[in-house]
Amino acid sequence: MTRIVRSLGLAALACMPTAALTAEGIDPAKVCPRGEADQPAIVDPVALVYQAIASAGPLQAGIFDADGDGNETAGERLAALFSPTYCRGTSSLQGHEATRCGKGDQATLDIAQMNLRNFLDRHVDITLVAEPSASDIKDRPLLGSTEYGAYVRALDERRRFSRIECKPRSVTADLPQPPHRIRISNTVEGLSLRRGTPSLLAAVPQAELSYVDDKVADSSTTDVSVVIGYELSRSAETTLLPYLEARHKRVSGEDADTDADTKKWGAGFVYGRVFESLDEISIAPHYAIDRSTDAEFAVLKAAWAPGFLLNIDQLPFGGSREYRSFAWKLDARLLTEVGKVFEVGTSEISEDDANYVRSGPALSATVWLLSDNVILSRLSLDARYKNLVRIDGPGPLIRFSAGINYSPEKTDHFSLRLSYDQGKEDDTLKRVEGWKLSFGVRY
Repeated sequence: MTRIVRSLGLAALACMPTAALTAEGIDPAKVCPRGEADQPAIVDPVALVYQAIASAGPLQAGIFDADGDGNETAGERLAALFSPTYCRGTSSLQGHEATRCGKGDQATLDIAQMNLRNFLDRHVDITLVAEPSASDIKDRPLLGSTEYGAYVRALDERRRFSRIECKPRSVTADLPQPPHRIRISNTVEGLSLRRGTPSLLAAVPQAELSYVDDKVADSSTTDVSVVIGYELSRSAETTLLPYLEARHKRVSGEDADTDADTKKWGAGFVYGRVFESLDEISIAPHYAIDRSTDAEFAVLKAAWAPGFLLNIDQLPFGGSREYRSFAWKLDARLLTEVGKVFEVGTSEISEDDANYVRSGPALSATVWLLSDNVILSRLSLDARYKNLVRIDGPGPLIRFSAGINYSPEKTDHFSLRLSYDQGKEDDTLKRVEGWKLSFGVRY
């Protein structure tokens, strides 16, 4: 018998596109029954396919009755999930016109497929017990598919080719979350990061509202920083998010440093795509005005998350990993910015540096406490670092932040955060440094 998980591509959803993650996902508790002591729980592939379909949303009644006999079989459901043209004309598998699909059903089937692949990657081990014969492949051509064959063999309703066993319990950080079209973050790059579980959401920088009363300097600082987008696309491979950015920082007091004031407004959209190689890219044209310095600029922001990192079992780039009483997760990507400054105003950017190109890594790490204590279980630590080196124009852009978060609810959408921040702001290159207590939001 041969063990398969990542070698046959079942890790494809570890780099799931953000649009696919608008669906709820599959709860392991619903398909992983409790096994006997020291014995793995065996998954029913038919029940798993049902849960994948239920996780994606409602479908037209009778959509899976491919042969028109009035029955929707498990085999027909499986074929529909892995036939990309099932609702778009003649199905290559069934050889008939798929007329039972309603508007948007193909996108829902695509999301169900991606949720299914995500579950297979994160929560189970799959053992091959037999290879399909030529007759098997003739009866069900998808068994021989280069792209989907491994999935279809694993999910065969008669369990002829594979055995699916549940992995040990998943940490709360990897349980699926409800869908949201609205995306909220502290950065444009944060909008393109994947959602769907608390561990994925934890890599998203939080939009922040903070107030600091500095008795020593006899000043107070109000700081609001948010980027909010709306997901227009539900494609299983791409996402499209128009967004607005608002940053307002005001320092008041007799001896206040008003040079630290910020009144920045921006807008743009994020286009993201995931490839068969598991590489994930996002591109964001961005326009912004800083009213505090009268600076005006446009930037093309690009990010690349390497797919090969998801195949490193020792490091948690896909889902989180447990270590004793902790769980942790990493994220890494390459950022590139190509910008044009139309008006420098009173900003720190000189007129000679009106055009710029910067590129470099962005890294983040998050750690959770695995505790039965309600308060301790809601605590998390995170650290983020990016270093965009100067290729042309002003630079470099270096930023480091670290913080401790307390989330009053399990989804990690809202939190109280104590953080330390040092470096330069995006676009304006204003220096930032100091401690901050803030209320954070991310979706």
